Amino acid sequence: MRNITTNVIIFPMDDKFHMTFAENIFLAKKILVGNIYNAAKLEGVNTTFPETEAILSGVNVPGAKLDDIQIILNLRDAWRDLLATVKTAKVDLKLIKSINANVSRNESLAWGKLRTGKVGIAGTNHKPMVPNEIIMRQGIAKILSDKTKSVTERAIDLMLYIMYNQLFWDGNKRTATIAANAFLIQHGAGVLSVAEPDIVEFNACLKYYYDTGGDQGLKRFLYDKAIINFDSKITDENATINATINVPEKTPLSKTEIKVLAAISHNPFITYDELANKTKKNRKTVARAIAELKSHGIISRQGSNKSGYWLISAEK
Repeated sequence: MRNITTNVIIFPMDDKFHMTFAENIFLAKKILVGNIYNAAKLEGVNTTFPETEAILSGVNVPGAKLDDIQIILNLRDAWRDLLATVKTAKVDLKLIKSINANVSRNESLAWGKLRTGKVGIAGTNHKPMVPNEIIMRQGIAKILSDKTKSVTERAIDLMLYIMYNQLFWDGNKRTATIAANAFLIQHGAGVLSVAEPDIVEFNACLKYYYDTGGDQGLKRFLYDKAIINFDSKITDENATINATINVPEKTPLSKTEIKVLAAISHNPFITYDELANKTKKNRKTVARAIAELKSHGIISRQGSNKSGYWLISAEK
């Protein structure tokens, strides 16, 4: 079994976030639909965000492929089980197997069990050896017990270890991502999610890692772009919008409206009170900004005020 060294770090990887467990679990639940949507996109699933949400709610989506629906529902079940048990769960090979049993159900040759045959990875030269259970268990324990590294770096190292060794017949990226999240959530260090606009860059970094064993580019990408909290996509007065938005040419936006758009693009389920908190404006000011954005057709409300979400015009 080839050992990949991850000890030499050429950039600092301190924990970016320091939340309580309750805060981190709340974050994970709040962005769960978006997280599942991103993970499904990483697997090539072609559903839109509203379609993904509908599938998760048990609504029939005409035209959606059965395989895509299976991936989305499997991700839902894996996250649901994890969120119910993560507070007291030990992140080890046993937990990782249980995650894979969910994410690759009805897809893999043997879900929840270590791979017993050889595989290749399309588009790369990497041909991982058949995993040995004892070696894998020890490797995972060594990564997570290394107190010389931050929680964030250990979570990323765990994700890379699972993907590089291809522990399972299928669902390794999904399993690795959720396992890394289990460790992050337990320690209040945020959530790991590769956003749809960053998938091409992620795949390029991952291919390089598979081909060479060099992990620094992939680790830097994940640290900079995939470790998130509620405020990760919102900056300051010049907040950027993490979405392609159709704004009419002669429609100037106020600073508050830009901040509101930035917040909505990061969390489509955000409430008026949360928007007021994010933008540091009162609720009436936020309501006026929302009304302006609606009047120009930039955003719309989908579903009820209680359980619905915001839709940016370019996403229609």
